[in-house]
Amino acid sequence: MKCALFLKLLTILSVCCMASCGDEPDGGGKPLRWTVMETGQRWKSSLALRIDPAGDTVTQLCDRDFDINQIMVTIDDENIFYDGIVYELECPGFFRIAKHEKILVLNFEVNPTSESRAVRILVHDGNVYAKMTFTQPPTGGATDSNE
Repeated sequence: MKCALFLKLLTILSVCCMASCGDEPDGGGKPLRWTVMETGQRWKSSLALRIDPAGDTVTQLCDRDFDINQIMVTIDDENIFYDGIVYELECPGFFRIAKHEKILVLNFEVNPTSESRAVRILVHDGNVYAKMTFTQPPTGGATDSNE
């Protein structure tokens, strides 16, 4: 009797475990789909976009509304984090980010340094997350005037 009850319980648990497994991506929902509006290209979360050293504007359109979770700025091998939901952020001499509903606009200024710079943005819609990386190589022109 105990053996039969144990087998029934084991069967029920097995069915429940199999039913909870799915093919959804991490986060449990449909991935965010992005289009770079300047080029019409589809953008994937795993790719890094290269920004012109002379500066550039990138406008990304998402297939649905999203929130910005975190922005990480890397300048001279130093990481600066901006946590929490951000709708607009300016890092003078580097970039400005503005979110308007499904659109993310990034304005990058010229990189006069001899170091590469990077911006990493973590966005989400519910349980679905995407990471965007933008790298800007140096123009190679400027060095510290104290040398």
